[in-house]
Amino acid sequence: MQKYLVGGAVRDLLLGKPAKDKDWVLVGATEKDIPKEWKYIAAKSFPVYLDENGDEVALARIDKKSGVGYKGFTFVTENVTLEEDLSRRDLTINSMAQDESGKIYDFFNGQEDLKNKILRHTTDSFREDPLRVFRIARFKAKYPDFQIAEETISLCREMAEETKELSGTRILLELKKAFEYDVIPFFDTLNEFGVLEIWFPELYEMQFLTTKNQYHQEDSVYLHSLMSTNACIDINSKLAALFHDIGKLSFFEKGNFYSHYETEIVLPMIDKLTKRYLLSKKETRSIIVGSIYHHLIHGFEKITDRKLVKNFLEKEFPKNMEEFTILLNVAKADAKGRLVLVDGKVQTPEECYDDERIKELSNVFNAFLKARIGSKINEIGECENKNEKIKDILRKIQIQSVHNSRVKEGDLNERRSFIKSI
Repeated sequence: MQKYLVGGAVRDLLLGKPAKDKDWVLVGATEKDIPKEWKYIAAKSFPVYLDENGDEVALARIDKKSGVGYKGFTFVTENVTLEEDLSRRDLTINSMAQDESGKIYDFFNGQEDLKNKILRHTTDSFREDPLRVFRIARFKAKYPDFQIAEETISLCREMAEETKELSGTRILLELKKAFEYDVIPFFDTLNEFGVLEIWFPELYEMQFLTTKNQYHQEDSVYLHSLMSTNACIDINSKLAALFHDIGKLSFFEKGNFYSHYETEIVLPMIDKLTKRYLLSKKETRSIIVGSIYHHLIHGFEKITDRKLVKNFLEKEFPKNMEEFTILLNVAKADAKGRLVLVDGKVQTPEECYDDERIKELSNVFNAFLKARIGSKINEIGECENKNEKIKDILRKIQIQSVHNSRVKEGDLNERRSFIKSI
C-alpha cells in the first residue's frame, strides 16, 4: 500500500503556495486496509476517509459513466494504478502526485503546462462530466494569466449542450465558487464555450445592450453587471449585483432605459432565475431587493420625504436590516462598478458612499421600519372601512418618521416648519 498526495495540493506546492486542503490517494489498498481510527465520510459517493490529520484519503479509483448528469457514475477501486487514478482528473496541472518521500509523479506533463501557464484537459475522460466545463471557467478566473489549450476549448464547445443535463443546484454552487475571484474571466470563458447563453441567458443578452453616457462608459450592461459583482464582498450581495440590471432587457429602447426596476416586469424575470438555479427564498429576496430598489437609494437626498414614503412603503421594500445591507451593498457596487466620463477622461468613479452617508441611509431605513407598523394599521382601517381620515393621519405619521431621520439633531425649527407643511 502506497500513499500519495494528489491534485491541487501538489499543484500549489509546485507554485510555491500553501495548500488549503490536502487530498491523498491509496494505491494497492482495499477498504479492509483502512485504519480503524480513520473516519468514513458518508456524504461522498465513493469511499473517502479522514486520517489522523483531518486530511481526506481515498482509494485509487476509476470512474465509469453510467447515466446522465453529475451523479451518473460508478467507480472501481480494485487493482487501480496511480496513473489510472490520475488519468480521470480534469486538468493536467491537477493530475500530479507526490509520494511521502517528496518524489513527483507526472504522467501527463502537468509540470510543463504549469510552467507555460496552460489549462489543458488530462484525457478524453474529461468529457464524461459536463460540470467540468464550469470548472475550467472557474480555473480561468483563479488563474487569469493562464491560457486554455485550443483542444480543450474545442472539447468544451462540444460539451456545451450536455451541460443542460446538469441541475441548477450544481450550477449555482459553481457560480458561488467563482465569486471568490474576478468573475469577468469566468463568464467570458463560459461565453467562449457556448455555455453562457444556455445557463445565463440574461447575461448573454446584456452583451448587446450598450448605452455610453457620462455615467456609463463600459462596453455593455453585461460588463457593468460583472464589474458591480466584483465590487461586492459577500455571496448574496454578489448574486444580487450580478442581476441588478436584469430589468434593462425589457426596457431597452433606442439606447435608453426606462424604469427598468418596475416590479411588474422584473419580478417574473427573477422568478425564472429562481426556478432555473433552485434559489432559496433568501437568495431570491436578495436579487429582488438589489434589482428593484438600488436606484431609489442613489439619489435619496434629492427625493422629498413624501415621495420616499410613497416609493418605499407602497412597494416590497427590504423587510429587515439584513436585506437593507444587501441593498446598500448593491447600490455601492452599482456606483463603483462602472467607468465614468470626467472632463473628457474615462475613469473609475470616486467613492460616493462614505461612512457619513451610510449612517444617514441606515437612519432613514430604521424610520421606514417604524413607519411600516403604521402602514399595517392603515391596511386594517381600510379593510374595516373606517373613517378615511385615518389613512391621512397615518401617512403623515409615516412621513414625519422619515423626515425626523433625515434632519440633524437639534434642528427644531426645521422640524416645526415641516410639521406645518404636511
